[in-house]
Amino acid sequence: MALKIAVASSDGVNVDLHFGKADSFLIYEFEENNGTKVFVKKEIRKIPVETVAASAIEQKEPCGTVSEDGVFTCGRCHGGGGCCGGGGGKISPRVEKFLDCRAVIAAQIGDNVRRQFERNAVSVFDIELPVSEALEKLAAYYNKFGE
Repeated sequence: MALKIAVASSDGVNVDLHFGKADSFLIYEFEENNGTKVFVKKEIRKIPVETVAASAIEQKEPCGTVSEDGVFTCGRCHGGGGCCGGGGGKISPRVEKFLDCRAVIAAQIGDNVRRQFERNAVSVFDIELPVSEALEKLAAYYNKFGE
């Protein structure tokens, strides 16, 4: 399986977007290049604006609201409980789109999203750096520990 990394960037140069507000992510794969493993950009993964929370549909009863930018806020647990996938067993549709990645890098990643990724063995990094620098640091780590 290819080692994929998702990066939230508005300009392709800087890690500068909140995970929940990014409408697309750069997807990089870790590849061998002249004996050294490096990240190579493979795709731009678009995220459609979510107009209805998946958990609300499954419950057949709305439990919150969706803002214009597609961020769901629960009216019951206020994001901290399990009714909307934040603390319970359900995975948000946005998180589900990146379960094929080994890591996600964004300027900010909320605690509920972080827990969902970690339960699925996806590392998350909330940093604000140039994309190239963030990937260099990650490549050095993976080269050192043999991934």
